[in-house]
Amino acid sequence: MRTANTPAGPWLTAAVLGALWLAVAAAGVRAQNPFLQSEKGRVVAGISYYGNHVTKEYILQRAFGVKVGDPYDATAVSDGWERLEELPFISFVEVQEKRPSPTEVFLVIQVEEDPRFTWAPVIDYEARHEGFLLGLGAQFQNVRGRAETVSARATWTKRHGYDLRWENPQILGAAAIGVYVQGTWERYDFLYEPLRLRDAHGTAGLWHDFGRWATLAASYTYRELESDENQGTAPGGVTTDPWIGLRLSHDSRDRRYYPSRGVYASVAGQFAGLGPQHTYQTYDGQLAAFVPVPFVEILAGRVAYRGAAGLADGENLPFYARSYLGGAHNLRGVDFGSVRGDQSYLATVEIRRPLFLFPLREGRSVGFGLHAFADWGKAYDHGSHFDDAPLRSSFGLGAHINFNTKNFRFEWAHADDDDDVFVFEDEFTF
Repeated sequence: MRTANTPAGPWLTAAVLGALWLAVAAAGVRAQNPFLQSEKGRVVAGISYYGNHVTKEYILQRAFGVKVGDPYDATAVSDGWERLEELPFISFVEVQEKRPSPTEVFLVIQVEEDPRFTWAPVIDYEARHEGFLLGLGAQFQNVRGRAETVSARATWTKRHGYDLRWENPQILGAAAIGVYVQGTWERYDFLYEPLRLRDAHGTAGLWHDFGRWATLAASYTYRELESDENQGTAPGGVTTDPWIGLRLSHDSRDRRYYPSRGVYASVAGQFAGLGPQHTYQTYDGQLAAFVPVPFVEILAGRVAYRGAAGLADGENLPFYARSYLGGAHNLRGVDFGSVRGDQSYLATVEIRRPLFLFPLREGRSVGFGLHAFADWGKAYDHGSHFDDAPLRSSFGLGAHINFNTKNFRFEWAHADDDDDVFVFEDEFTF
């Protein structure tokens, strides 16, 4: 063992003193040179917005998140920039940084606003209306510059109906509660039963986003239904059926309309029958996942379950609240609406391979691709067991075209009864 008196002692002491001197000298240079200062020493001294001719400044500031007086953080500024670009009524954002002193940063934010009023023809294909819905839709966004949206929609073909909705994504300051009010009146052939249905309802609801990971929503709906032109034993008359709904959901999908990765999960309950008829409840759970896989591109899967409660022995849900499986939205290749019950189970595995895909804003995209799928599902009445109903299944291949919010599907499906069916829809099953 060496002692302090060995020849290495003076050299070690000199080395330590030299290192300390270099550290002190470097600190002095950094203190005098603002370009070498730690970014943590800067403070956001001011934020200015330009180009917001309609949008209130507090709406932009709420989305941006970084406040005057905050320590400067380049990552936080970048995240705020991204949140501003995600606003549906903002088309362009540029953030410039001014540094008049070594400890201050001024942020200058320029925005460009989208047109506030838009309208477009409605062309939707709906199997439950047995054809195309043709009409007109309009939207007035960023009403009063406070991020509110008013939208209206009318169709006059297979479904004669009108929809009107107002929503504000955030009120009550820090509580950040979203609210909406909507009303619907529609009249159409109820294809699951031989009758014609008039359905009028109004809903008031609210929601709160817990960051990007969860959303909690609640609503109250007053609903009145009238069925006529009945054939055989189909139900008829006027029914009033208000209900309360609760939903908790999680959405980490990278794109809403054509996701390639992420998870969507939700649990919901409807507490209905608050009018003169018996009360009943329905419970829904859904889990969908999307995973990028080499060569395959996108492997997707979903499971869904609906349960019913509050019914007396031998009693079923109202005909308009039951599960109807079969068709392009769930059991492809199985006869439309032929799998019926108060409770249901559904599962799907799908491989999607985009051949060309160009992402757009707000989860939209343009492109085309191929896919293969397999579906399983069953439905059964309240009071019966899961095993009492047969499990139906199908598999098939298809091609799809992505256009904005639409995903047009052209599919061949082979069902478990050996039927081969051509399937067309303008959105994915999940």
